[in-house]
Amino acid sequence: MVTPALRLVRILRRGGMGSIWVAERLPLKAQVAVKFMSPEFADDPGYVERFRREAVAAAQITSPHVAQVLDHGLTAEGMPYIAMELLRGEDLRARIRRLGRLPLGEVARIVTQAAKALGQAHRLGIVHRDIKPDNLFLTEVDGETFVKVLDFGIARRARDMRVTSTGNVVGTPLYMSPEQLISSKDLDFRADLWSLGVVAYHAITGQAPFFGDSLAALTLLVHTAKFKPPSALRPEAPPALDDWMRKALQLDPTARFGSAKEMADALERALSPRKRGAEAWATTGDTGAESPITMRVPSAPETAVTRRHPAPAPSPFALAETDPCEADVPDRTTTV
Repeated sequence: MVTPALRLVRILRRGGMGSIWVAERLPLKAQVAVKFMSPEFADDPGYVERFRREAVAAAQITSPHVAQVLDHGLTAEGMPYIAMELLRGEDLRARIRRLGRLPLGEVARIVTQAAKALGQAHRLGIVHRDIKPDNLFLTEVDGETFVKVLDFGIARRARDMRVTSTGNVVGTPLYMSPEQLISSKDLDFRADLWSLGVVAYHAITGQAPFFGDSLAALTLLVHTAKFKPPSALRPEAPPALDDWMRKALQLDPTARFGSAKEMADALERALSPRKRGAEAWATTGDTGAESPITMRVPSAPETAVTRRHPAPAPSPFALAETDPCEADVPDRTTTV
C-alpha cells in the first residue's frame, strides 16, 4: 500500500532515478499512475524539491491538456510519491520515430493543444522550461489525438527565477531558447514558445533546426538564427509556414509571438486548407532521413518508461517517458 487509499497493482517501469506503477485508488478501484523517487535520491533536497514542484505546478494548471495530479506526499517509509491519471499512448518523439515526418495538419493540432496547456501555465506565471517531443504525450479521445503536456519538474514561476536562479542551464539543449542556453535566469513564457516552435519544426521536417556536437557548438548555431525553412525539407509546406517558423524562432524574445494562443492561431492560419487546398494539409508522414540529433526511441505496444538524457540532468519523474538510450528495446506503445 502507498497510502490507505492507494494499492499498488504492477510496475510499469523502473529506472535508475525513479519508478512508475499502476495502482488502484480505493475504494473505487480506479486505476492511476504512481511515481516514486528512487531511494538514493530521496535524501537529495534538490531532487525532492523538484519532485514536489512537479506535483504542485501540474495541480495548479487545470487544463485537460495537462496530466491530472490526484495526490502527492510521502509513504509511511518517507518515500515521495505522486499519483496521477493513467495515460495510454505514446510521446511525440516516439511517434516521429515510428512515422517519420508528420502530416502538417496533425502538427497544427498538436501545437494547438500544447499551446492551450502552456497558455494556462503562463497565465499563472509558470514557465515549463523543458518543452520537447518527449514531454508531449499523445493519447486518444473519441478517435482523435489528444495532447497531454508532461513533466513540470523543472517548471518555475518567472518571479522565482529572477530571485533564486543561480544561472545554471536547466532543460534539454536541442529545444532550448537562445536565452535559456546561456542561463536559466530571467526566463519568461517566450522561452517555452521558442521550444514549441522547435518541436513543431522537428515534427514537420524530421529534424531539429539547430544541432551541434557540444553545448557550446549548439549555442553558437542557435545564436546565428539561421536554419533551413520547412519548405526546403517539405516541398508541400506553404510560404506562410516558413514565415511562422521565422517568427517562432526569433533570436529576440520580444520579436516572437506574444502568447501561446497567438502562436497556435497563427500556425492554423498558415496551414489553412481553405487558403491552399487540402492536399498538403492531409499529406501523410514519411520516413525521411533523420537528423543527426534524432535520438533512437522505442515505439510500440504497451509499456511505460523513464527517460534519461545527457546534461542537463532530466526529470526522472515524467508520467509517461521514453528512454532514447534503450536502442535494443523492442518496439512498443508507452502506457502510463
